[in-house]
Amino acid sequence: MLLRLLTALLLVTTLGSCADQSSDYYPLAPGTSWRYSIELTTMDGVEQQKYIVAAGEPRVWEEQRLPVRRTLDGTRVFYRNDDTGIYRIASQRRDASEPTALPEERRVVLRKPLQPGTSWRGRTETITLARTGPPQRTEYEISASVEMEYTIESTDASVTVPAGRFDNCLRVSGQGQRRNYDAGNYIGPTDISIDKTDWYAPGVGLVKSVRAESTSGRVLNQGEMQTFAGKVVFELEAFEG
Repeated sequence: MLLRLLTALLLVTTLGSCADQSSDYYPLAPGTSWRYSIELTTMDGVEQQKYIVAAGEPRVWEEQRLPVRRTLDGTRVFYRNDDTGIYRIASQRRDASEPTALPEERRVVLRKPLQPGTSWRGRTETITLARTGPPQRTEYEISASVEMEYTIESTDASVTVPAGRFDNCLRVSGQGQRRNYDAGNYIGPTDISIDKTDWYAPGVGLVKSVRAESTSGRVLNQGEMQTFAGKVVFELEAFEG
């Protein structure tokens, strides 16, 4: 479960690209690194984990020299920064010989201009809606594609995380719903909601991300009927740049 979550987070949580005003919020100079704490809440309870990502040397793909970030498992994500926005272009696992292009609806990191009111649409997958049973057998899980709408709400937000207090942050909110999704025999038809908020600090990048997922359905958990929901919180612990 956690491995799948970390793989998904690589594509739904981003650190950005390399030019104009976006370089303040999305530094990708080679050698820059970020360490995050992750608190994952599912129907199983709360799980803690660490997540490390680093900016690598730019690489050429499809005749473009692109900024790259990588995780400890060797996965690389390729970015493009132009006048319209910042995009994830492709990803490459350690054992892959070539990068794989990402779908258009999953490419946008941020739409420009980077100012309050700028909005865009994207698509994401649910990543916390699961319940396991002994011995680590998945009893039920929802892996649904949800259309999201993102909006830059502020460029002067403040946030405190283990790495310290950060001011003048870019705060981005995202909301999405999928109605009447068939979640199978355990849950049946249900509505799915995702709410997400990210904070990006100038000169640092992503410092905090909160993502809550919920359904209109209820399931039996530890002898009680509970709303099927989950949450993941990302917080910066250390930054080197």
